Amino acid sequence: MSVKSGINNSKAVMLGLLTIGLIGLLFLIVYGNLSGNLGFASDTGAITNERINLTLAGNTPTSLTGVINPVLANIVLRNATSGQVILATNYTETAGLFASTVGGNFTNDFVNVTATYTADSTGEQQSEQVIGNLTGGVVSFFSFSNVWFILAAVALLIAIVIGIIFLVMKLGGNNKFSS
Repeated sequence: MSVKSGINNSKAVMLGLLTIGLIGLLFLIVYGNLSGNLGFASDTGAITNERINLTLAGNTPTSLTGVINPVLANIVLRNATSGQVILATNYTETAGLFASTVGGNFTNDFVNVTATYTADSTGEQQSEQVIGNLTGGVVSFFSFSNVWFILAAVALLIAIVIGIIFLVMKLGGNNKFSS
């Protein structure tokens, strides 16, 4: 094996790794831009007088079981016993989880929830899962790219050192550098 072929082989390996790295980066860019921009229509639904216990920890209406990323609107909470409308200052709502505020007047009371919601559609959820799997795989694969570049650089350095040794041995035999 000549020094020139060793350097050329190392160069080819490094160019191959660079090409694979660029392809991986393109995958991440494309799938990252697709995420959330696939044009799926959201699912819509309604909660009608569903009874929950309004606690500090919070409870979610069973109508929202399996619903991904719900955004609620037109929320009305009524005390289940008296029918009194509960003001928004007495509870918080986050993605369908209703919790009593500290010092709220209706903590541990049963309330009836009425609301409308929009949420991620099944197609959107499945597409996001595919994109997540692909980007996760690409990230896992390329997390080792630094190892491959280091190995290629070490191979290049070994080829250079071997070339220098052969060159010194060849020139040393001719005594061109001796005094």
